[in-house]
Amino acid sequence: PGGSLCDELERAPMKPGCIRLVATQFSVCLPQIRDALIIHRDLKPDNIVLAPLGNIAIIDFGLCRKSPRAASAGRRR
Repeated sequence: PGGSLCDELERAPMKPGCIRLVATQFSVCLPQIRDALIIHRDLKPDNIVLAPLGNIAIIDFGLCRKSPRAASAGRRR
């Protein structure tokens, strides 16, 4: 239901509290993507959705690929 970060930035400058909230959420999402051995390859404000209650979602994994670590992790199993 929320718009993208790009939409929000075009509407008006973001308040410091909102910037901090988005940055904090983003810093939680990125390690989760990395830990899943995924390289997104298209991170941009259009692909960050602002959801209600201050949450964000990183979307559009169409260009993603497996991390090179994924291949070596699969061989160790």
